[in-house]
Amino acid sequence: MAEPDGPTDAKFREALVHHQSGQIQIAAELYQQLLDSGFDHTDVLGFYGVAAFQLGQSAKGIELLHAALEKDPANIRACGNLGVVLEAEGRLDEAEAAYQQALRIDPYYTESLFNLGNVLLAQGRYIEAEAAYARAVETNPAHAQAYNNLGLALREQGRASESVTALRRALEIDPGYVEALNNLGLSLRAAKETEEAEASFRRVLELRPDYADAISNLGVLLHWKGELTEAETLLRRAIKLRPGAAGPLANLGATLQKQGRYEDAEAAFREAIRHNPDHAESHFNLGIILLLTGRFAEGWKENQWRWRAKDFPSERRTFDQPLWDGSALAGRRLLIYAEQGLGDAIQLVRLAAGVKGGEVYFECPEPLARLFKTANGIDRVIVHGEALPGFDVQVPAFELPGALNVTLQTIPDACPYLHADGTDVARWRERIGGTGGFKVGLVWAGKPNHANDRERSMGLEAMQPLLEVPNVEFYSLQMGEKRLELEAVPDLARRICDLAPQIEDFADTAAALDCLDLLITVDTSVAHLAGALGRPAWVMIPFAPDWRWMREGGTSPWYPSLRLFRQQAPDEGPAAEKWAPVVARMVDELAELAGAKEPRGGRPS
Repeated sequence: MAEPDGPTDAKFREALVHHQSGQIQIAAELYQQLLDSGFDHTDVLGFYGVAAFQLGQSAKGIELLHAALEKDPANIRACGNLGVVLEAEGRLDEAEAAYQQALRIDPYYTESLFNLGNVLLAQGRYIEAEAAYARAVETNPAHAQAYNNLGLALREQGRASESVTALRRALEIDPGYVEALNNLGLSLRAAKETEEAEASFRRVLELRPDYADAISNLGVLLHWKGELTEAETLLRRAIKLRPGAAGPLANLGATLQKQGRYEDAEAAFREAIRHNPDHAESHFNLGIILLLTGRFAEGWKENQWRWRAKDFPSERRTFDQPLWDGSALAGRRLLIYAEQGLGDAIQLVRLAAGVKGGEVYFECPEPLARLFKTANGIDRVIVHGEALPGFDVQVPAFELPGALNVTLQTIPDACPYLHADGTDVARWRERIGGTGGFKVGLVWAGKPNHANDRERSMGLEAMQPLLEVPNVEFYSLQMGEKRLELEAVPDLARRICDLAPQIEDFADTAAALDCLDLLITVDTSVAHLAGALGRPAWVMIPFAPDWRWMREGGTSPWYPSLRLFRQQAPDEGPAAEKWAPVVARMVDELAELAGAKEPRGGRPS
């Protein structure tokens, strides 16, 4: 709100004094007396409008501010204050128009630039918000709030390092600005500056011990670091400060889930939903718990909230054609489109064979296209980005199980349901060659940007004990930046033949797997591929597993050819330490297999 100043009439000056001292009701009565006496100066109308808003009479305030602008369209204070009132009422389009009008009067009016940025930020228009805040700090370099909100707009665009710079500037201006300090922690976390982020949150709590958001944010950070006991303590403390708040409850549920306390996690998610029925993250996480524990019917329903969950990696497509509900196609054409990760698509493409009575098209990323042409039930594979053929109904891949009523007992487990091309296999057999020893493929990491990558991936060094097993030839199928570890650890790399440079897509990977005796992998897309091909694979599973591996057991209901080697304790410590017991079990069994010269079944771990 702009500060009151205006005409010099004594009663008006008296009203301003009361207004500035917080005696809003008295000020409003004096403004009304001035209007009743015929003193309808534009500033009287404008400040009376502000007072009415402050007294909870928003409609009257808007009416008075409009009246002020009718008398003087160039009254920049009235423009700006009208924007503030409209913004508070949730009328963001009108608020934006008011701020823009103020800026036409004075393009350097800092408060309207700042407030315009706030309206744009609230609407998710982050690039425009950034521009408004940048102009605000240009006109007033000491505007700490504008730097803070500039940091928010930059972070929402994925520009974490620039966000950190803006937030540090806000704190240079106001070192005690705890909201900026809390936001700095979030931006440092987004920039993967974990230790600095933790220090930032802890500094907030030194300044304001009861700041619930910072307590919760520190809890989330410690959850991410694997420090689960302190994370749980902090999140419970945040819940006491803000009973029923969805964020801390959902984060507590995630921390409990990571500890393997699934019933407690489910209770936390349900409590969050009870207080906040539209909290998408809680619904989505509840769905994961339900699927993990085999309650598929309710799990598929809760999983539909994924589209509304913040940071969900896929964007829901919009089509004129209706969503398929699982009914008979009766000659219609169905488009299924992949979502989320490549492993998810490999897992779910099997369900196309359960669609009857029409044509089925499957759209997928290019690395999967050649492979998916071998799947049953698909009439045409379309590479994502290509023009779509005509179709009548559509469904995202993760809604296929619900549409087809897939339960734990009815998972289509007929594997293989994907196949390597014979010509490709012959070519890869020549490439792999070898001395006749037991051939083992290795994958030690998934994509670094996966939400659960810290838990599921390891470094190449963690696999070193496996590389000591005699009579085994090792072949790397590792892709992406983690493949560079072959160069970083040359002593280990000399024992591994790197196949990645010759792999162009998943059809190539499938052919390579067909030439190997066994795959040893972390939970990533190649594990799904081996299962879909019916190839033997040992999959290293974190203590808190992805839902499709279920909560216990050494086998998978989705992939009969896979064996699961699970961590037996929550994720703690460096990768080499937390995976050491799993690797040790595999070393013993691998030595037995290699000695026998051929893969064979074994006891589920």
